[in-house]
Order: sequence, then C-alpha cells, then structure tokens
Amino acid sequence: MVTPALNIFGFPMAFAIGTDIAHIFGKSIVATFKHALLRHVDFKLGLIMGLLGMYGVSLGKQSILYLEKIGQVGPTVRIVYIILLFALGIFMIKDYYHYSRLNEEQKINAERNKSKLVQWVQGLRFGPYIGFPTSNVKAISIWVIVFLSVFSGFISGFLGVGGGFVRVPILIYFLGLPTVMAVGTDLFAILITNSWGAYIYALSGKVEIIGALVMLVGAAVGAK
Repeated sequence: MVTPALNIFGFPMAFAIGTDIAHIFGKSIVATFKHALLRHVDFKLGLIMGLLGMYGVSLGKQSILYLEKIGQVGPTVRIVYIILLFALGIFMIKDYYHYSRLNEEQKINAERNKSKLVQWVQGLRFGPYIGFPTSNVKAISIWVIVFLSVFSGFISGFLGVGGGFVRVPILIYFLGLPTVMAVGTDLFAILITNSWGAYIYALSGKVEIIGALVMLVGAAVGAK
C-alpha cells in the first residue's frame, strides 16, 4: 500500500520504493519482537530465507534503476503490482471458497493434513535436503528454499514492499506452515532482507530518510 501511496503523493517511483523499504525495515523490528514472544517465529527458516532474499533484493533494485534510466519504472511497477495482487487475490479467494464449503469435520482434517501442493513441493527429490522442526517441515529440497527466497526477495526489492504479501502465501501454500508461524517467520526474514534493501537503495540516493522516519513512528504504534 505504501509504495503506490507515496508515488501518488508525489514521490518518484524509485524514491517511493526505497523509502518504503527503509520504513518497513524499521517497523519489522518491533513486529518481529512481538511475534517472537509468542513463539511464532521459525528463526532457522527466516534466517535462511532472509539471507538468500538479499540477493533477490539486489536484483530487484538493479531492475528498478535500469527501468528508471529508460523512463519506464512507473508504468512497469504499476502493471506488476496489478497483476501480482490480482493473481494472489483470485488464488486465495478460490482457496477460501473451497474451504467454506467443507463441513466441520472436513475443515478439521483439512487443517491437520497437508495439501496436495505442499506434499508435492516437499516430495521434490533434488538434494541436498533441509528440515525445519519448528515449522514441522521434516525434509525439503534446499533448492526449493533458494528459489522461493530469491523470488520473494526480488519482489521486495522491485516493488518496495516487505515481501510479506508474497512470502506469507508461499510459506502457507508451498511449505505448509500454520498461518501465525508464517507471519512471524516472514517478519524475521523481512528484518534481514529490508535492512539490506534500505542500505543499497540509500547508497543510490533513493531513500527519503525523514519520510521513512515519520512513517516508522506510526507503523511502530500500529505493530503493537
């Protein structure tokens, strides 16, 4: 929401993206702490996705600076936003519609059992493998984690978001994490990726520090 809003309020798109990334990094500190107290954070998974996501953020930032150079950053980012949000919305509405038609016993079984998509992802046989006991993910190909981490990092660096609206569905629908664990783990990953994103965007002079600090004050209150 923030990147398009900043752009509407007059920030050039590259500045809107860099400033939003910086402010998200700040508020994720408070939010991660809150979720950690509730034990809703898989630190191992979040650390790996965050570190790998740093590379994706760098790719996203390079893409934005290139588009800015050729004068196409605004239209391209808006189109990607529309397509991505529309696709995610349709997918989640479809999933909710299917879930709402189940009876109570079927809903309990659906929450207890892993979906076919999760079973397929976790069944991919491309070693080496890694497990995340905190999230009840016993063994999954490390290449799946690498791809999903870099992809979500790229989205973060390209759209100026925390990556949560992509990473949280990934953690739920692809890795099978419970929703509360997916949210907390995502926030920890954001803390890592967006610290790097804020740094590299600031080096390019694309962060309005005062604007980020003002938004951070409100965001920190909201995260509580």
